[in-house]
Amino acid sequence: MSAGVQSYNSVPLAAGLMDIPSSMLSDSQPRLIASQVRQVQLPSASGDQAPGGVLNFQLSTGVGQGYLKRGSCYLRTTVVITTSVDYSAKALWVPYDKDIGAVGTAIPAFGGPLAQASQVINRLTLLSGGSVIEQINNYHVVANLVNSHAATASYGLADNGIYENAFTAISGVACDNATATKLTLTVTIPLMSGLLQSQHHLPLFLLSGNLQIQLDLNPQAIGFTFPAAGISGVSFTNNTLIYEQLSVDAVMEATLKQSLMRAPFQIPFNSFVSLAVASNNGATASQPIGLNLSSVYGCLVVEMASQDAANRKYHVKGDLSSFKLFADGRLVNSHQVNTDALFYAEMNKVFNLCFDPLRNSALGIQYSTLASAETPKLQYRNYIFASGVCMTRVSEDGVVMAGSPVNQMLVELQHSGNGATALTTYYIVPHQLIFTVDIAGVAAVIR
Repeated sequence: MSAGVQSYNSVPLAAGLMDIPSSMLSDSQPRLIASQVRQVQLPSASGDQAPGGVLNFQLSTGVGQGYLKRGSCYLRTTVVITTSVDYSAKALWVPYDKDIGAVGTAIPAFGGPLAQASQVINRLTLLSGGSVIEQINNYHVVANLVNSHAATASYGLADNGIYENAFTAISGVACDNATATKLTLTVTIPLMSGLLQSQHHLPLFLLSGNLQIQLDLNPQAIGFTFPAAGISGVSFTNNTLIYEQLSVDAVMEATLKQSLMRAPFQIPFNSFVSLAVASNNGATASQPIGLNLSSVYGCLVVEMASQDAANRKYHVKGDLSSFKLFADGRLVNSHQVNTDALFYAEMNKVFNLCFDPLRNSALGIQYSTLASAETPKLQYRNYIFASGVCMTRVSEDGVVMAGSPVNQMLVELQHSGNGATALTTYYIVPHQLIFTVDIAGVAAVIR
């Protein structure tokens, strides 16, 4: 009998199950956790705002608050633009043109290369209990860069046009007086916070301090274009943060909170360090960037002219001829990055999209003004130009972070111009962080 039991146990269980029809076995899927989803509309604590103002949203945390569902958070705002033009007799919804305002119909539009509503945000800050968890400076530049290159071209030309009025002029969706000098438009701006858009739901019930989202708005000259007629005033009304709240069983909340006695709760997420430096189209620009980060994906560079037609402030390639990246004194790119194809390829590597047959970011050829002799073709458009160098390592499924540790970064840009053109150079460093919550409900970030 004993020998028979030993003989039976010597057969691996998996091998025994292989011969049993699946229809005769129990369902292997885990039991669903009791939960409910509700839409939350949270008004701004700071009310209506003008350009240069601040929008504040205070999210409740603690027992019973469940999760903030990932990828569900966006800003809804109604933009009211006062002009000196009567738009009642004008043909509105003019297709976007990179020269609109200079040669197009004088209709207001959001600024920046994509004319998207994200252009009105200067900085996004996420705080927990008063401590900064995530902060993205020059948010409008980062949003233009991500939507130009990390999104698909179809997203930029379709979805983003609906969400953020991208690639179109702002029309009189609701003219609120007889002369139609006020243009009113409601937009939805997906908040590009790495923590809010990560692969994990954010457990509000674990936090002891309120979660605060602060949006600093750009001045009018950056947020909007200035057609010949001018814009006499802008206001942001009905500012609302919209997200989905996932409420779970109280027992699950208590169980997860108790598990924090063994180890803190952790969520890895991606974010951006952004630095703006006044520069020119001179021979060389050498910029040190102090980081002290454990997981850097690389560095991206965007340059903008300080003045252009209608103040749209496009990206410009200018006379950029070479890009070198040093990490703690080590030269990262041994080959010279000095042509459009190389600039484009190395930039795409930072987003992990290089040579991806399903995604591309060659935006804008059909939306640009072409000389009659120029043949339309896919090309790296100047007005969304960006370059970069990648430092991403191979992820070991949570054993190591995907990026490279960098304390001090140095970027050297070589220009072939004579330095006459004033530029603003934006250095953007994507990196990975780890959000943690301890047993006391205190949130922190591992950098």
